[in-house]
Amino acid sequence: MSVILFGFGLFIFYFVTHYLIWKIHIPRRQVQVLLMLFPVLMILGFLAFQLFLKGYEGDGSLFSLLFVEYLQGCLLFTVLFAAYIVTYPAIEIDSPSLVIITHVSDKGPTGLDKELLEKSLTDELLVKPRIEDLVTEKMIFIGQDGKYRLTAKGRWFILPFSFYRNLIGAGKGG
Repeated sequence: MSVILFGFGLFIFYFVTHYLIWKIHIPRRQVQVLLMLFPVLMILGFLAFQLFLKGYEGDGSLFSLLFVEYLQGCLLFTVLFAAYIVTYPAIEIDSPSLVIITHVSDKGPTGLDKELLEKSLTDELLVKPRIEDLVTEKMIFIGQDGKYRLTAKGRWFILPFSFYRNLIGAGKGG
């Protein structure tokens, strides 16, 4: 039980820190800041628990943790963090599925006309913000000829996806 509390405690510490930073100022490169916060807050959380428990004899109470259990708690935190960071882009920017569901939900039981939904799904809403994010995250850049090109970071990013798609024979797709 204490391993679970430690792992979830680290994640809550991470989430509250994330929330407070975003309340003060939303960073331009949000995912990069979230990735940088992860190891810093894991170490700070680990040290805080060490200081909190300093001199504790370990009588079997809720917060009696062995070093291996700290590592297990850190692993739980890592798993929670990974799930969070994978879902964060859907929160950061409107995903097409989220936009569709929100539009339909707003209309309630009366439903949403197909034509109205299709008119609301524009490039301004769905495509251009993603292009801007890719430029901001330095995955792509605009060359002097006005064409978008991949950066080294962009090539590294797509490498596992390309490998996997080739492995299953899915082609480049979209």
